[in-house]
Amino acid sequence: MSESVYFKVDGQWFTDFIRNLYYAENKTYEECKQKLCKSLCLADLSEEEKEELSETIIFGEKKLVGINDFYLVDDVDFDVYNYSRFSRPKNFIEGEGIIGILTKDGIFVECQYGGHFSTINWIDNGNQECAGAFVFSRGNENSNESSYVESDNIFPPNKHQIKWYLNNKKYLNDRQRHHFEKYIK
Repeated sequence: MSESVYFKVDGQWFTDFIRNLYYAENKTYEECKQKLCKSLCLADLSEEEKEELSETIIFGEKKLVGINDFYLVDDVDFDVYNYSRFSRPKNFIEGEGIIGILTKDGIFVECQYGGHFSTINWIDNGNQECAGAFVFSRGNENSNESSYVESDNIFPPNKHQIKWYLNNKKYLNDRQRHHFEKYIK
């Protein structure tokens, strides 16, 4: 007796699966890259090509489409909050300034004044995920503390953080924009 098993793999589903592993399930980039490359049987590609493919898919520049035959296309609809375990910021008002943490993956996690450390601990999840993050504060009017942007990192913001900044700088106040732009230079 012979049995046949048929299955179809949808490229968009697979793209979403890999992104969910990274953003929602907190798997490392290397784990997700390995699953992506092994699943697609990419032994023929060089390490540089595997890296480029993995980065473009995981970070939302491109996606796989098709059933069993995949095509790599631009992902013009990518929204990191569709995959992230963090909620989309809700308290952004143009020019008012923001409070929260911008992760190295370009995800902004809001917090209340004085809540930065608990937010960092929640993001970090014991995995050093806040290394390279930027802290945004509007300051406190009662103590004359002014707005700022700080990073524990001596390196400039990465491309994900700069992309987030360019899309959201209208919400920062003048002082926050000035501070962040100093890191870019």
